[in-house]
Amino acid sequence: MRELDTLIRARYPLLYLVSWEEQRLDSILEELAGGHGKSFHVWSITGGLRKVAGARPSAPADGTRDPGDALRAIAALPDPALVVLKDFHPYLNDPPSRPTWSWASRTCAREWGNRCRSPPR
Repeated sequence: MRELDTLIRARYPLLYLVSWEEQRLDSILEELAGGHGKSFHVWSITGGLRKVAGARPSAPADGTRDPGDALRAIAALPDPALVVLKDFHPYLNDPPSRPTWSWASRTCAREWGNRCRSPPR
């Protein structure tokens, strides 16, 4: 948890996490988001992008089940946020999502410099 806290404080915009303990990791990340004054959002292909506050996630943002639309919605979030993209890896090399990911990567690089990395091809 301390390493994640350090990375969030350092404003790393993208972290790739793999865990068998999804609920535990969600709880840790939600706690870290709150401790840093950030909202906490979770995306999944089935649920879309949802803001989470405690045990009650909000209704999904309209039209955010598509990975590309979700990335655009994330880029448009008005306040600092920590966002978890669950099981997003299949879409990283998906041709329809590729242009959107490239756009998100460029936007990220413009905002945060070399701390932002694109997924492998």
